[in-house]
Amino acid sequence: MREQTPYDGSWGANAQLALDTINMRPTRGIPTSSGNCMQWSHIETLSGNPPGSYPDNPEQVYLDYRLRTGTCYIDQWIPKNPLSMKDRGFTSDTNREATTGAETIVRDGLVIDSPKAAVEHMEKFVFPHYLRWKKELQANIEAEVAKRIAAEVTVQELFAFFEVN
Repeated sequence: MREQTPYDGSWGANAQLALDTINMRPTRGIPTSSGNCMQWSHIETLSGNPPGSYPDNPEQVYLDYRLRTGTCYIDQWIPKNPLSMKDRGFTSDTNREATTGAETIVRDGLVIDSPKAAVEHMEKFVFPHYLRWKKELQANIEAEVAKRIAAEVTVQELFAFFEVN
């Protein structure tokens, strides 16, 4: 017989769906972690929220959308990410950057116009930054690991214990 855990009986519907699926119990629905919609009107419709609600309350509307579409865990909690686009994608007034059609890409004062330029930028800026970051991380490893685990638990609890509105 399986040992009881503090979470027994307290799972939200989506987490219970995942657990039942793993245990090969009869279920209705498909547990998921995917389905990353970026169009605001679709997010609003699938979340059960009224049109225009996403820009005003992105975290709650996005959470409602993910819960209503069966999400039981998530690998990236970025509810404001679709806000970087308009409801129908980038528009003529969108700031042109590397991922939004920039004609020239300049990073840390270097024009990135070839693979060689990209490597030069990485050697001068990216790799030294990561080495400093690694050193800082190693100096505070216990606190950093605890902080990251706590943050991840907080996000996953959104999907394990909350019910669809």
